[in-house]
Amino acid sequence: MKTCVGCGVELQIQDSKKIGFAIKMENDYCLRCFKMKNYGEYNSYEIETQPFFENIKKIVSRKDSKIIFYVIDVLDIKNSRDIKLEALIQNERVIVLVNKIDLMPKSIKQTKILNYVKEAFSDSTIKDLKFTTVSSFNQDSIKHLLGFIKKEKGNKYFIGFSNAGKSSLITALLREANLTSKTVISPFFNTTLNEIKIALDDEISFFDTPGINKKNSLSNLASVDQMKYFYFKKEMKQYTYQLESDQSIVVGGFFSINFDFKNHKTNDIHFYSSSQIDIHRTKTENVVRYWEKNLNLLKPQLIDSTINPYLWKLKNINDKEIDIVISGLGWVSLKNFEKMEFSITILNEKYKNDFEKMIYLRKALI
Repeated sequence: MKTCVGCGVELQIQDSKKIGFAIKMENDYCLRCFKMKNYGEYNSYEIETQPFFENIKKIVSRKDSKIIFYVIDVLDIKNSRDIKLEALIQNERVIVLVNKIDLMPKSIKQTKILNYVKEAFSDSTIKDLKFTTVSSFNQDSIKHLLGFIKKEKGNKYFIGFSNAGKSSLITALLREANLTSKTVISPFFNTTLNEIKIALDDEISFFDTPGINKKNSLSNLASVDQMKYFYFKKEMKQYTYQLESDQSIVVGGFFSINFDFKNHKTNDIHFYSSSQIDIHRTKTENVVRYWEKNLNLLKPQLIDSTINPYLWKLKNINDKEIDIVISGLGWVSLKNFEKMEFSITILNEKYKNDFEKMIYLRKALI
């Protein structure tokens, strides 16, 4: 059995998404440690649902003093939470790291976002729950988090689901601690198969835990070369349209959002998303024709871009201002009038179960 000299896990070449993956068995480092050593890039890994919860149970069962950093994605609060997880950690000291805050429009005050997140967590069973905003691209927030880690006693554990940005946060913390320039992987060693202890110095460390392999983003439906359209590196762009009833907003070669306003007036909608994706306004009856004519030019695209459309209606809610959330790509904001209806047309029916979980309505964030 050959192990990584960086983190101590057994090397394997079968699955790039699992711990210990190496390009070649002759290598000394797994790919994650190699990237950390040479590029200052920390990569977490994912495990299936059952091992994930078993690992959390082990952490909770320990009698040590601990702080749990629960990383959620501010762009998709619902799909970066898990009620079962929160029940397991309900008696622990938990700090919710509201991540990717730099991607939100700068016009929104962080206090408003925090209040919104706190309200969203009002149904949580966690008793000792605190919140703070953070971003891997915001040095002040990283300095604050690193200072807190150094100051507070007890073991610190980072937990978070796929796409919440946990790995980027840890990379930023290591960079701030001046560890990314080291030529060896001395900050890393294996404690259990499912935890990595990261030492900031001889006395201060924290634990990274693997993310759950939870298909909670539309990015999972895109090919590798399309992933870049789902990873934002700067503030989201606001697209504003005046729509009439029976018009649609088409998002690349993925889906369209169809609007039935039940009136003859135009209505303003605001779409917050990446500036890299293709967004097109058209009549709802022309959506499929638009794909047939332009599909090869559009981004992003589904893995299987066969045109086999499927339509379903979104269930409306009672709030006067609402968001249509598109997990992994942003959201659409608009005023909600009586009898309004919204539907989604996806390019390929084979993905209908995935889309139905990842596009939903919520009370407006902005």
